[in-house]
Amino acid sequence: MTHDELYDEFAAEIRALMPAARAWREERLRGQTGLPRHVGPPASHPRVIEVVRRYYFACDRLNQENEESGGDWMSPAAFLLEAQGRSYDDVWTFVTELPFLPIGYDADGNPV
Repeated sequence: MTHDELYDEFAAEIRALMPAARAWREERLRGQTGLPRHVGPPASHPRVIEVVRRYYFACDRLNQENEESGGDWMSPAAFLLEAQGRSYDDVWTFVTELPFLPIGYDADGNPV
């Protein structure tokens, strides 16, 4: 598999979630009473977060496979946020609404 093929899968999953994520955010905004509370962007929907995390690690695994076979390498963060230079403006705009990537690091510097 190539990074382009992996991104095609990622984009398809994100596009499928966009309507529900936008509706989820609108519902949260409508439910506010009294002092306003912070409501994140549609990309902060839990299912979107799961897809972002899953493809971050899928890109990392692909990099490891490619390292062994002499294939291409791409930063997982760049993979998610640079839209691969193709017609994914809607996906890029949606995902980059996240204020941070939902990836942490353990004590050894490994993503978790």
